[in-house]
Amino acid sequence: MSEMQNDALARYYSKKKRRRRRRRVLFYTLLIFFIVMVITVLSLTVFFNIRSITVSGAAHYTSEQIVSASGLETGENMFRIDKFKAIDAIKAKLPYVKEVTVRRRLPGRLVINVVESTPFAYVAWGDKYYILSDTLKVLEAASAPPEGASELVGIVTPNTTVGEIIVADDDAAPVLNMFSALSGSFAEGGVTQIDMSQPYQLSIVYQGRARIFIGGQDNLARKLALVKYVLDENSSNEYAEIDVSSGVRAFYRSVTEAEWNGNTEPIEPVDDGDEPSVDEENDGENGENNE
Repeated sequence: MSEMQNDALARYYSKKKRRRRRRRVLFYTLLIFFIVMVITVLSLTVFFNIRSITVSGAAHYTSEQIVSASGLETGENMFRIDKFKAIDAIKAKLPYVKEVTVRRRLPGRLVINVVESTPFAYVAWGDKYYILSDTLKVLEAASAPPEGASELVGIVTPNTTVGEIIVADDDAAPVLNMFSALSGSFAEGGVTQIDMSQPYQLSIVYQGRARIFIGGQDNLARKLALVKYVLDENSSNEYAEIDVSSGVRAFYRSVTEAEWNGNTEPIEPVDDGDEPSVDEENDGENGENNE
């Protein structure tokens, strides 16, 4: 056999091998595609249907209430449900729910975990007490004030719809700023009243016995640091008034119960030349009391 014939024969067998290889690749590609399609169809129709739904983290609502609010049902396919729609539905229908996660646990269990809001304040309006979260959302209308929450005073026309913000958006920022500052400075239940009636004469009441005049919201963190220092230095249960509206000095005065109940005006400081100011670089550590 000549060399030319050998070359032609080699080319023939080489082409035949390539064609066979291409057919094999095409066959296995189609087979894998078919298998994937069958598995996908079965997963969305037969396999992975919801057999149980469990709930964790709920205190104000039962598991049945949360599952009902979600719209999820056993028998549905786990991969065809809209988790985000269920989450939005739970938040919309159950005001105390702050955060929600929905997780799949194969082969057939859904887990709904909720984080609930803690009552932070309340507004007395009519014969109801509207309980608020730290984001000003109305959690519920109750017949009695909640324990450990602060009374919020100065909301002129509250929106009392449960599940909505109690004030207009334009009025929310100052209140939210005050809530945030107070939660970072005092333990839960320490502040019993927050008076936002006058923007530049804000005041709070501590443990029902100390009225604190804050003034405006400028230097709010510094003012509250002054208050905390003075309260730590005067740990008795006496009635008192504290004025930190200047932001650099704390005026403290012990008062009788009758005086405390009758006075809502800031303390008139007496400048006798001996009242030390607070170090500008140290939030309250060098503050003094003015008896």
